[in-house]
Amino acid sequence: MLGCVDLVRASTICMLSRLSRKQIQSAYSVLSRLNMQIVEALTKSTQPNMTQLLDASTEFYSLIPHDFGIRQPPLIDTEDKIKAKIEMLDSLLDIELAYNLMKTTGTSGEDPVDQHYAKLKSNIQPLPKDCDEYRRLCDYVTKTHAPTHSQYSLQVE
Repeated sequence: MLGCVDLVRASTICMLSRLSRKQIQSAYSVLSRLNMQIVEALTKSTQPNMTQLLDASTEFYSLIPHDFGIRQPPLIDTEDKIKAKIEMLDSLLDIELAYNLMKTTGTSGEDPVDQHYAKLKSNIQPLPKDCDEYRRLCDYVTKTHAPTHSQYSLQVE
């Protein structure tokens, strides 16, 4: 049975997985508008229009759901807050890309891991055993064991 925290986490993941690329792009443009308002106010040495900031912040939170509980959503009124939201949107786009790559599965008998690597459209090949990188990786595997992991040893194939 799921605990309360697990249910909240599951509902948050479900909510975020339903975000479309269009919503995320719209949220970028809202943040851009907010940034222009803040920069304009800073260059004029005035306070930004609070009504416009509130409207744009509300629009952003409508596009990208947040869980504030019963608290009022914070106003997005500084460049640092905008940067943090942009980083969040960048992460959401990365998640959306990875999710789309993962959800499409091939019908061939190929191993699912190989299918996912193929979707990355990169040429991943094993390293030759006589190259420096291979030897360095072997050294890392054998020499970076924590003292608590001494009951077994690893071999690189």
